[in-house]
Amino acid sequence: MLGEKIQRLRKEKGMSQEQLAAQLTISRQSISKWELGESMPDTENIMQLSKLFDVSTDYLLNDEIDIDMVNVQEITNYKDSESSTIMTTKKNKVGNYVLVVLKYALIVLVIYMVFFALAIITRNFLMLPFFAMLATAASIIAIMLMRRKKH
Repeated sequence: MLGEKIQRLRKEKGMSQEQLAAQLTISRQSISKWELGESMPDTENIMQLSKLFDVSTDYLLNDEIDIDMVNVQEITNYKDSESSTIMTTKKNKVGNYVLVVLKYALIVLVIYMVFFALAIITRNFLMLPFFAMLATAASIIAIMLMRRKKH
């Protein structure tokens, strides 16, 4: 059981037997024997494995803890991936919302600029409040027409 844990933890870290052996300053054959259950690591190597794989020595040495640790790790991994997916979805929704608001704001700004330019050209600044109302109405109509095309 210890050998299976060592092999699984090594693979989870993306390490080869040679890389693990180099970190522990032992031979690759020793790692192979541990994983096959032909021999056991000494106390010093158990401590180093515990630190390297970020697990307790109890986890490495006790067979009954294995199932619980795997389940906790699987749940944690699932929860992390689910949380990441939710955050990505929320970011996409917020990004889309911001783009829509900016698009509508640009439409309103352009329409107001057209009516303001009309007031300047006609030199009729008393009509500016009327032009502002026209610009607001035109903006609302333009936004409604754009939304209708989407649906």
